[in-house]
Amino acid sequence: MIEDFDSTGVDEGIGDQPLPFTGLKKGEASRAIQTFFRTSFRTHVSLVSMVDRKASIMLKLNSYLVSGGLVLFKYISENSDVSILTIILFLATTITSMILAAIVTRPYKDITGKDKSKTPDKATESLFFFNHYVNMDKEKYVEAFGVLLKDAGLIYKNMAMDLYKYAKTIDFKYRLLRMSYNVFVFGFIATIISFIIDNMNII
Repeated sequence: MIEDFDSTGVDEGIGDQPLPFTGLKKGEASRAIQTFFRTSFRTHVSLVSMVDRKASIMLKLNSYLVSGGLVLFKYISENSDVSILTIILFLATTITSMILAAIVTRPYKDITGKDKSKTPDKATESLFFFNHYVNMDKEKYVEAFGVLLKDAGLIYKNMAMDLYKYAKTIDFKYRLLRMSYNVFVFGFIATIISFIIDNMNII
């Protein structure tokens, strides 16, 4: 988290290396950069919304299947010779898939450590994401934002860091969603195979 900003040395760079996004050209190049960031942010937000919708579908589907599976479990345990292990397998994989989908829809919280940098140019967290400044004093946040707005390079740097956080969030969500789908498909196929084997044994 960004704390205790000081405007001193904002334009000095880091050691012998120039600051990122310094020396950017104005005019057409600047408009191209703005278009890039605008399109990228729109794409990232759309991807987050899409993965959340898919996870919600999996969550609802698995909740319906779990409810039906519990009723079926009671019926089979009392009136059928089909192995209870088949229903247990079905419920276990369905519940696992549902839990993974629920984690995907859970609000994302950045767990990175606090940023101790005193100037925006050396900071590793973006001022645009609320979780990075929510615990800052109002005066320090306003001061930090004032320093940021004086330098277009720092603004682009913060936007780039924000895009990176979006990408990490999307990657985390998609990996869990894929696991949820894989567990669901595996459980569905395994349950059918187990049910067929049970019927063959009964015959």
